[in-house]
This record gives sequence, structure tokens and C-alpha cells, in this order.
Amino acid sequence: MKKQNLPGNNNRDEFWIYGYHSVIAALKNPNRLKLRLLLSIAIPADIELLFKPELVSKSEITQLLPQGALHQGIALLTRQLTVNTLDSLLVNIERQSIVVAIDSMDDPHNLGAILRSAVAFGADAVMITERNSPELNGTVAKAASGALDIIPVIKVKNISRSLEKLKTANYWCLGLDSNANTELSNFDASNRVVLILGSEGKGIRRLTKETCDHMVRIPISQHISSLNVSVSAAIALHRISERL
Repeated sequence: MKKQNLPGNNNRDEFWIYGYHSVIAALKNPNRLKLRLLLSIAIPADIELLFKPELVSKSEITQLLPQGALHQGIALLTRQLTVNTLDSLLVNIERQSIVVAIDSMDDPHNLGAILRSAVAFGADAVMITERNSPELNGTVAKAASGALDIIPVIKVKNISRSLEKLKTANYWCLGLDSNANTELSNFDASNRVVLILGSEGKGIRRLTKETCDHMVRIPISQHISSLNVSVSAAIALHRISERL
């Protein structure tokens, strides 16, 4: 196939969000910078565009994105959103609240899936570490299916100190660990809950565990040792949201 001459982008601060739901959510987000919009499909009439989209073929979009990216004929060139702060969350928080805190994580697909579940079950924010977390790029946005532009993502330097701050604001910190003694279904949550998740392999780190009020587990069959972290997050968020 002959390579097209569609210009790409050489700015390292810019990246492509791709996939229908991810791009539509980004277009609806007033805080998301929109630099270029590439289309080979139609978009809803209620989406207000401040600039003219570029009508191209699917193959032209494919050439601008990472190999294997499923873009569905739509891509948006953008930059990172302004970082939210923990203080801004606490100022605007309601009496009932769920925050998801991720101690560390390697896989951007897992982070995106957790963002999606956080929105689905009414969480107010997702907190990640500045280090040991995936970049909030197009891969995360695609896996989040629009959630990256819906729920605030808070980046913190020290998750243990941030959890202590949330505890001062009357949050109950629950760490999810497959080896915990207490089942999540047997725990009565308060009106404000932080669900703490660990990395895919090592789980929650020791200092973070010591900051948690309780460690809880999701009971599963003895034939499986553990669940994927994003699956565990979805189950836990569903059960917590039912009890608030």
C-alpha cells in the first residue's frame, strides 16, 4: 500500500485519542484541547466543533496511530488535561463519595478499564501516583471508552500521605488484597470510601497497606488464585456503590 502524505505530529507533548466513544467524550470536554480531528465517519450533530475536521480514509488514520490501534475511523490530536489536585476534590466533595486510589500500575489497559468502572459506579475521582503509573495517553483513553474525559484523575507524589489526608476528611480506606481475612461483602462501608488497588503483580505496597483502615478481599473459587486488578476493581466498586 502506498504511504499517504497526511502530516503527522512531531510535538512530544501531543498525542492522539482514538476510538468513537473516547473521541466523542474528549470533544464534549470543555477542558480538553482539540488540535486536529480526523474523520472517516459521521459524528453526532449535537457535537459543537470549533474547527473544521479533516475528512480522510481509515487507512490514513491508521498510519498516524500505534500499530494495532482500533480507531473506528476517528482520531483527535490533543494534549494532556490539566492535573487535578486532591485539595480541589475535597473542596467540592459530597457527603457520600467514592475515590479509587491506585498504589502503582504498569498496564495502561488496566488503568483505562478502572477509569471506565469508576465512572460506571459513580466514583468521584481516581488517584494515581506521579511515578509508577501509565501515561494518560491514547491507549488509556481507548480502554477507558470516554471515562478519561469524564472523571477527575488526581496525580500525587506520595499515596500514603494522600490517604492520610483523605482519612482526615472522614474517608474510610479499604485496601483490596486477595489474601485479606475480611470479605468485602461483610464490611459495612461509611459514607466516604477510598478503594485502594495495587499493581498487577505485587499488589499494594507495605507502607500503603499500613495506611489502610482495613484490608478486604473478594471471595472467589479456590481454582483461581486471583482476579485481574481491573476486574476486581469493577466488582468492588459495584458492591461499595450499592451500600452507600
